[in-house]
Amino acid sequence: MDSSRSPDELPVSDLPKSCLPELLPSSVVTPRKLFTYLPVGDSAPFNEFVSTVGVGKLKKEDAAPSILAIGMKKASTVNGRLDCSGAVFDPGRLFAIDGKTGAHKWIGRTAAGVTAPVPVDVDAVVAPAIADINGDGKMEVFAIERTTGFVVAFDSDGVVIWKSAVSTGSRSGQGVVSMWAHGISINDLDNDGVPEVVAPGMVLDSRSGVKKFDLPKGRHVYPANGNLSGDTEVVVSTGVLNAAGTTICRFSKDLANIGIARLKKSDNFLTVVGPSVSTPVQLVAYRADSCGLIFEKPLGDAGGGPPNIADFDGAPDHNLEIGIAGQTRYAVFNSSGTLIWSRPTRDASSARTGSTAFDFNGDGKTEVVYNDELFLRVFDGASGTVLYEAPNTSYTAHEYPVVADVDGNGTANIVAVSNDCASSSGNVGVNVFSEPDDRWVRTRPVWSQHGFDALGINDDGTVTRVDSVKILAGALPSAHLVGFRNNIPYPRDPAQCR
Repeated sequence: MDSSRSPDELPVSDLPKSCLPELLPSSVVTPRKLFTYLPVGDSAPFNEFVSTVGVGKLKKEDAAPSILAIGMKKASTVNGRLDCSGAVFDPGRLFAIDGKTGAHKWIGRTAAGVTAPVPVDVDAVVAPAIADINGDGKMEVFAIERTTGFVVAFDSDGVVIWKSAVSTGSRSGQGVVSMWAHGISINDLDNDGVPEVVAPGMVLDSRSGVKKFDLPKGRHVYPANGNLSGDTEVVVSTGVLNAAGTTICRFSKDLANIGIARLKKSDNFLTVVGPSVSTPVQLVAYRADSCGLIFEKPLGDAGGGPPNIADFDGAPDHNLEIGIAGQTRYAVFNSSGTLIWSRPTRDASSARTGSTAFDFNGDGKTEVVYNDELFLRVFDGASGTVLYEAPNTSYTAHEYPVVADVDGNGTANIVAVSNDCASSSGNVGVNVFSEPDDRWVRTRPVWSQHGFDALGINDDGTVTRVDSVKILAGALPSAHLVGFRNNIPYPRDPAQCR
């Protein structure tokens, strides 16, 4: 991952104006819905979506990226009516969706019975991950089997390639601290050209599913180059391990959710940020190279979801800010942990949803995209002003909307899942939005995993030897400005800047 580049190696900040995203009126930050995907046939009841999607071209010849999403059904009776069974959600199914048309492509299924393949029950609240693990121009898709906790790999047509021989323990009953895992990550930890699957409790060979080593049981696990040396470590909710699974250091407080980025361009380390498990909840930041405490501030809310780290205000200092949703508000803090703004939201069910950020109109400031139990909202990143709001219900887990070029025309789209697990709104499915005249800034056609680092994967899905200078050409003036859980804004004609 090229976030390992030292500050003096980063692309220069004086990009020619022709290489910067086209500045558009602020009024263009008003989405319209392109389509809503609903499952078909025998899978039609699996229309409740509650996990973050993946986006990418499953095959290099595809005209547009696919959306990978997991849907479940209302299968349990709670208080006399069908529900999604609360915190122990029923099995889900993995769907591939054409990002341009919204058409159904396939369901993740076993290889047995060619004429009547059997759908694989996957964990509906754990986000899928996608990557081209062998460089053949086809992406594989990874999820967790619901009943066993095994990691399952599917090929680009949705057929099972392998299942791990041991369980991730992705549920609390199998040793993972309460709440659910975010998802799994794909990263070449040992730089041998073959990516690993970094999953709750273990690291697997991505091509065979063979376990390479165990990880501490915990909520979440993400690869990161904490000391910017070029080596990759593994960050878990309790601390940092090296690429062989040996503990390097421990945090003084366990984290309930994790975000990882270089908060300041001058930092020679990455920072791990998240809400603490302790009560009252603290927003805590640690050095990823030593687990040294940077700050510890009151979150001011219950819960606390996966942090989004971005340049929310576009200030000349280029310091990054931290966006985090709790039970009653979405809040943005500066790089020292001081509250900048907050806006009321509602997430009483999980209090742990995530968000993303993107500069839709090219003004150098990011907008926040967030979905609580009731609404999809776009906030102005600098002030918190609500720029857009539309009903989009969810029972909520750790999911969040993503921004990517989904329909293949180069410009950004928003993908937001919905469900009516705790209501009768009828708002279900996978929703794709665009700007009415397709004027939003260009961006990448990929979103590979819940812990998305845009410099951790190429557009074609390969995860080795990522060249951030190439990815960033004509985009951002510094790699650290990508932040975490964000996509990259591109100029209208990237060819001018390469």
